[in-house]
Amino acid sequence: MTHDITVIGSNMMELSTDIDRMPKLGETVAAPDFHMAFGGKGANQAYAASQLGSNVAMISKVGSDMLGREYLKHFKESGIDVAGVSVGKKSNGVAPCFIQGNMNSIIIVQGANSELTPDVLEDYRDIIKNSKLIVLQQEISLETDYRAIEMAH
Repeated sequence: MTHDITVIGSNMMELSTDIDRMPKLGETVAAPDFHMAFGGKGANQAYAASQLGSNVAMISKVGSDMLGREYLKHFKESGIDVAGVSVGKKSNGVAPCFIQGNMNSIIIVQGANSELTPDVLEDYRDIIKNSKLIVLQQEISLETDYRAIEMAH
């Protein structure tokens, strides 16, 4: 199958907490609000392209946990072809975000995204070669991006 766009990259569950102040080391503070959202540069690009009417495939690694299952469901519900999405051994990537007014602090935990290696792309060579356009970011290894470019070329 030919896709308009194949996105090769990350997916992260964003875990955002509004805070009045950052806790000091060893301290626990209460926070007024928390929410989760689907994120990650690659997944966001795939979602946006799909919502704009493109035929989109995603090549990514979701986690072997509840968050990975939810992300896979989200891809499918968004009309994204998930033939290139596999379940990794690690937990899903997460991005805990701490928001204080107009400032934020973010921690990136790559999780299963780190398992999207150049060798994994070999399983999806046909998807890459049969795409009109591939989209890459730098939330996965540069070696994986370089391999994707070679395969697409």
